[in-house]
Amino acid sequence: MAETDPAPVSVVPAPRLFRDERAGPALGVYLPAMAVFRFVGLVRNVVLAWFIDKSQFGLLLLALLIVNVLAPITSLSLHEAVTRYVPMFERLGALRWYLRRVVPMLLVIALTTTALLALTAHPVGNWLFRSLETSPVSAATSQGAIAGGEIAALTRWVAATLFALACYNFVMGTLRGLRMFRALSLMELTQTALFTGGAIAVACFGPASARTIVLTYLAAFVAATSVFGLALRRRVRGWPEQQAALTDREHVARRMLRYSVWTAIAAVAWQTLQIYPTWYLNKVHGHEAIAVFGGMRTIAQGVLLAATPVITVVMTMVTRAWEAEGREAADRRFRLAFKTTVLVLLAGSAVVAALRHPIMRLFPASYGQGAIVAQPLLLFFLLAADLTFLSIQFSLIEKTRLLMWPWAAGVAANVVTAWLWVRPAGPGRRLSMSEQLMPTAMAGVVAMAAALVVCLLLLRMEQRRVDRGSWVVMAAGFALYLPWQAGLA
Repeated sequence: MAETDPAPVSVVPAPRLFRDERAGPALGVYLPAMAVFRFVGLVRNVVLAWFIDKSQFGLLLLALLIVNVLAPITSLSLHEAVTRYVPMFERLGALRWYLRRVVPMLLVIALTTTALLALTAHPVGNWLFRSLETSPVSAATSQGAIAGGEIAALTRWVAATLFALACYNFVMGTLRGLRMFRALSLMELTQTALFTGGAIAVACFGPASARTIVLTYLAAFVAATSVFGLALRRRVRGWPEQQAALTDREHVARRMLRYSVWTAIAAVAWQTLQIYPTWYLNKVHGHEAIAVFGGMRTIAQGVLLAATPVITVVMTMVTRAWEAEGREAADRRFRLAFKTTVLVLLAGSAVVAALRHPIMRLFPASYGQGAIVAQPLLLFFLLAADLTFLSIQFSLIEKTRLLMWPWAAGVAANVVTAWLWVRPAGPGRRLSMSEQLMPTAMAGVVAMAAALVVCLLLLRMEQRRVDRGSWVVMAAGFALYLPWQAGLA
């Protein structure tokens, strides 16, 4: 099965930055770094809201959300498969052989998909970004940044950003799989610092628009990927224990694609579930409504963003425990991490809900109306954190294709509820901001709850037990919204 690689190896001692971490030290490094990462992102959005036009801010938020939806397609989520299988090939001593087979596969897939998007930029861009209530004439006057060919130009830059993001995610996925959380943390901080600095500089001193800020997003990905990708390559090439060569190349490619294709489909459905309320709000009410909704969404999304680094660390450690210690040890660690994390997120959400009005004063005064949707948005992202955590179970049993069903059920529920509740004003009537935003937020809550129910049913079918404590902490999340209903009526 394995043979010695005849290529000479120049042994490079592992720098501290590229050494694997145990669970405790990993959390000690990664969680503080991600706290800084999220805080910098929040500061960036607040500053941009003050310095660029509200319509452009809404368009920028929509563009970044669309990048998240399309990212799994451009790479077929190969980075998720890398995170899953890198520990296995590391254990076999064939990490270098494995990465040399996977990198060309990623580049071909990413180049093909992003080139296709760039070639169809005009029709696809109109469908993605144009509001239904925006006529060609009004687009030329009130939405100058996307009038005429500008919407196609924005879409092409989004396509370029997606290619850079595919490469960035691949390096990140490898670092996660190797438990190199110091390098992972520094890479994410580097990218967000470059993006934040560039975006604020453009907003303050340059031609500020959604398109120019997307360009700074692209540049940040290119810079971070180049620096850390080359450093990781040097580390792997000089790793004497990882120079074995395997013979079943076709089997590896098939296994990777089988895992990643289903993961990509599920990821697209998952991202669509998260952004559909915002995207549909744009279709019905335009970019300014997105800007106000997006201000509160930026704050509430902190619930999910806070959970993401914990989930990243837990998935890596649980996967290794599954491989090395068996199912029972992995399950014990998973259940403890799930309950602890959800309780902490619930407490944090309650604090944000209580302070929603003072928090929204960070934004310009016209964004303050977004506080009306604080509770449903917090519940939406708390349920999303539950779902993201539970999805680790499907990765462990190598049935990621099942993830498609919860997300698809949620998207279907979102489409139906948004169509029923998020309606245009009608002739001679103008809806208040509350009437525009609240139905959008509630449609998202119903959709996310539907996805959670389907996820739990599938886990039961696969005989993956959810213990009583986990049921209790998930149910407690709904108390976040119920006590505030009278105040929102």
